Amino acid sequence: DAEERQNAYALVSAAKARGITTSVIALGRGGDVAALEHMSKLGDGRFYLIEDAARLPSVFAQETILAARSAINEVAFRALPGAPGPAIRGIDWRAAPALSGYVVTIAKSRAQVHLRAAEGDPLLATWSVGVGRSAVFTSDYQDRWGSAWTSWPGASQMFGQLARDIARRADDARVRVEADASGGELHVRANVVDDDGRAESFRRLKVRIGGPDGFTREVTLEAVGAGAYASRTPLSRPGAYIVTALDELSGEPLATTGAVLTAGEELRPTGSDRRLLGQIADLTGGKVRDTLAGIFHDREAKRFAYRSIDDWLIALAAALLLGSVAARRLALPEALLRWPERVRRRRAERSARREHATHAEAAGSEQRERALSALLASKKRSDLPRAAAPHRAPNRESDSVPASVPHMAAPSPPSGRVHGSAEGSPNDAPPRQQLSAAEILLARRRGRKL
Repeated sequence: DAEERQNAYALVSAAKARGITTSVIALGRGGDVAALEHMSKLGDGRFYLIEDAARLPSVFAQETILAARSAINEVAFRALPGAPGPAIRGIDWRAAPALSGYVVTIAKSRAQVHLRAAEGDPLLATWSVGVGRSAVFTSDYQDRWGSAWTSWPGASQMFGQLARDIARRADDARVRVEADASGGELHVRANVVDDDGRAESFRRLKVRIGGPDGFTREVTLEAVGAGAYASRTPLSRPGAYIVTALDELSGEPLATTGAVLTAGEELRPTGSDRRLLGQIADLTGGKVRDTLAGIFHDREAKRFAYRSIDDWLIALAAALLLGSVAARRLALPEALLRWPERVRRRRAERSARREHATHAEAAGSEQRERALSALLASKKRSDLPRAAAPHRAPNRESDSVPASVPHMAAPSPPSGRVHGSAEGSPNDAPPRQQLSAAEILLARRRGRKL
C-alpha cells in the first residue's frame, strides 16, 4: 500500500546515502512493477522480474558477483560466438580484433546471446518484444573500448545484419495471414497468390507461434483449398500470441499477425446474484422468475403517460399573433359589416308576418263563431210549436234568418227548453238534439214547402 511504499523508498534513500546499492527482485507480476523498477533505479541497483522461483538462487549468486565487483569490466578480450543468428552469420570471429572493456549484464530468460565477452558475460544479445525485436551490445564501437573494431570489416557487417534483423519487415503482399483464438485453440489461415493475382497452391509454408511464458512452436500449414492454407494449435493458457508465416524452404518471414486468448471470466458458472436481480425487477416493474413458463401470458401494468402540448400552444400563439396583426392592419368590407343588421331586419320581418297571420286567423275564427251562434239561435226559434203562432200573420221572411247576416240574429233563449203560448203550460216540449247549420237550413226549406 502507500504507507509500505513510502517506507521502502525511505530505506532505499537511506542505503544510498551510506553508499549501498539496492537491487529489487519481483517474483511474479502481482505487484506494482513500475514502482519496484523505479525503486531499483533510485538505489542505483538492478531490477529482476522473475516468474519462476527456481531462478532465485542463480539471481542471488549473480547479484553477489556483481556486487563484489564493478559493473564495468575493462579487460582485453576477444568476442566468442554463441547462439547462431542473422546478426553474426557469415563472419569469421577468429579474425576479430580484441575489445578492451564491456558492461557486465545478465541475459534475459528469453534472450538469444550471440556473442560472449570475458567470463561468459553477454556481449551481443537479441530478444523479441511483442511483435518487434530488440538487441543490446554491451561493449563500445568508438575510441574507448572498440577502437580496433572501427577498422575491422566484420564489425560493420555485423552491425548491418543486426539492424536488418531487428528492423520491422514489410509483409509480403502476396501472402495474407489471419489468426484467431477460440475454444482453447489457435486457428491460423493463410491465402497465397502469385504475381498475377492467381491462387498459388503448391507453396510450402509454416508458422512460428510465440506466446506467454516463452511459448514457442512451429506448425506446418496444410492446404485446404486453392491457394488457402490452415492449421490448428491447442493453447494451454490465455494471453497474446504472435504468428509469423515463414517459407519452409528458405525460412524467410512472409507475414505477421496476432491473436489473444482471453481468460473468459464472464463465462464461468459463478451463479446468479438474485438480490441484484430483484432490485432490477423492482426498479423496472418486472418479476423475478425461476423458469420461462408463462412469460408470454403476463400483461404489462398500466402506466400513466404524459404528452406535451407545447407544439399546440406554440401554434395557437402564432395564430393569435397573426390575428392581432390582421385586426390592426386590415379593414373588413362594408357589406360584411352590414350583414348582422340585415340579418336582424329579416328576422324582425319574419316575426311581424307570423304575428299578422296569427291575428288574421284569430279574427276569422271569431267571425265564424258569431255566424255559428246566429245560426243556432235561428234554429231554436224555428223549432217553436206552430200552435202558438195562429194569431200572427205568417211572415216567411221572419221564419228564416239568413246565416250570412249575423247582425240580424235574435238572441238565444235563456234555457234550452221551448215553452208554448202560455208561460206556465204543462205541455213542455221535449229536449231536442242540437243540429248542425246544414241540418237547420234543410229543415227550414221543408217547413216553407208545408
